[in-house]
Amino acid sequence: MTEGNSHESAGSASPRAHRGGRTASPWLIWPTMALLVALAFYGFSQGGSDNTPRTIGNSPAASTTVTATPSPIDEWAEEDEEADETDDSEWWSRVFGLEIDRGLKWLADHQEWDGHWSAAKWGGKSTDDAAITGLVLMAFDGAGQTERSGKYKRVVKDAIWWLHEQQDAKGNFAPGASMYSHAIPTIALLEETAMCPVPRTQTIAKKGLDYMLSVRNDNKAWRYWPKDGNNDVSVTTWCTIAMKAAKVAGCDIPANAWAGVRSFLDEVTDPDSGEVGYTMRPIKGSAELSYQRYAMTACGTLARLYMGVPRDDPLIRKGGVILMENLPQWNQPGFGAPHYNYWYFGSLVLFQLEGDLWKKWDRKLYDLLISHQNKVPGDLLGSWEPSPGTDCTGLGGRLYSTALAVLTLEIHYRYEIINKASSGK
Repeated sequence: MTEGNSHESAGSASPRAHRGGRTASPWLIWPTMALLVALAFYGFSQGGSDNTPRTIGNSPAASTTVTATPSPIDEWAEEDEEADETDDSEWWSRVFGLEIDRGLKWLADHQEWDGHWSAAKWGGKSTDDAAITGLVLMAFDGAGQTERSGKYKRVVKDAIWWLHEQQDAKGNFAPGASMYSHAIPTIALLEETAMCPVPRTQTIAKKGLDYMLSVRNDNKAWRYWPKDGNNDVSVTTWCTIAMKAAKVAGCDIPANAWAGVRSFLDEVTDPDSGEVGYTMRPIKGSAELSYQRYAMTACGTLARLYMGVPRDDPLIRKGGVILMENLPQWNQPGFGAPHYNYWYFGSLVLFQLEGDLWKKWDRKLYDLLISHQNKVPGDLLGSWEPSPGTDCTGLGGRLYSTALAVLTLEIHYRYEIINKASSGK
């Protein structure tokens, strides 16, 4: 994609300083800047602590007494001192493998100074920075990284800080952007709080969850905008993942939210074939794009599993069969390009179904992802090529493709099999 290449050139020319010589954290930068300003223009009274009253100005008439109050940024910085400082690099590579390690390192190296990831630098759109930051944070979640421990704890903490700064009074992480840009960060933060229950981050995540639930369409699900009266399977699945993550984190989800999602999925699912449509039940010859048959079936089937539908339910089994009709390929049939979104959701479904279906899918996709990871020394080492098609990589570029590839590889150890009482094989 021409636009993607031009953006990647910009990103390659001036990426964030790599973590070895990384730019200071935002909560360390701002106090430092304030200190320099004070030194340059005002001067200090000597011998005082941080909370000691200071006299500003040189003349008695101009002097004003102020008290320095610790800011939330300072409190976040102080918490770093309590974090686990263990060097786990060798253990990391053994457990997670070179490919995931390389992918996460590439993502970490290209985090911006203030904690977010810039979609526009890598072939995406700047309006989707919240979604991309959330998606990349999910990839670090998947490797057990938290703001208190792990190889990339500082990366995680910076990302949480940036999302916190974007969140408005209602709880929305991306005012003016689509629901993707809110649901995905909500998932990432809820996963973080499940692993590392820091009260501050729990509050941010819960506020995001409450907002998401408040803008659900009455008796149904979600689409792009708050209570817009429209629903689609793609956005709704991301929101359903957020609800599942909320349960794991100990949050309560209203029964009517689950019921609304189920009602909508029943509307868009063909009961005979198990095929799931995008905004309506599949109709042969309809205007919906051909590749959506597989991607939306993966999404809809996953949402049902996360709602607690047994693995041996007929619609779940039929959904799995449909996915096996279109195994992962670099030029995905019906799409003609890499389809990271389909691969990720399809993997989540088939991992839960286990047995021969998962083994066949996983063998195909694992080899595909490993063989296409960039292994050339340089600024793209460890990343994955963005799709030139209509996949959502057009929104997030190389950040999107790399984050989803890492997330897909992490499925092997990240999740437990749910609904084990059912007899899926």
